[in-house]
Amino acid sequence: MKAAPDANCRAMFDRVSAYLDGELPAAECREIERHCKGCDRCAEFIESLRHAVGLCREAGQKPLPADVRDRAKARIRELVGFVSALPVESIPDAPRRRRARPSASPSRRATPRRRRAGAKK
Repeated sequence: MKAAPDANCRAMFDRVSAYLDGELPAAECREIERHCKGCDRCAEFIESLRHAVGLCREAGQKPLPADVRDRAKARIRELVGFVSALPVESIPDAPRRRRARPSASPSRRATPRRRRAGAKK
């Protein structure tokens, strides 16, 4: 039976993403690696996460088959056309059209008003 994670495990979990992305200083990487040598739970966690990250990177490099890409593009065009044909008010949580603010009228003063004599500041 594996021991429950301790404070060192929790500290390591907080840094594991930066560790796998190579964003930690060498001293911190060595500390995590040293911890994993003595903690099977953390070593397995890091390896499984490293594997998952590798699969995601690998999948992102493979192009979609042409038929899948064409079907996806057609469906997107269909959805965009459908949504654009709807009145804005019928789309839930859609930003409402705002009325344009009238520009400042020429009668407004461009300079601040002078204080009247005896007026409080």
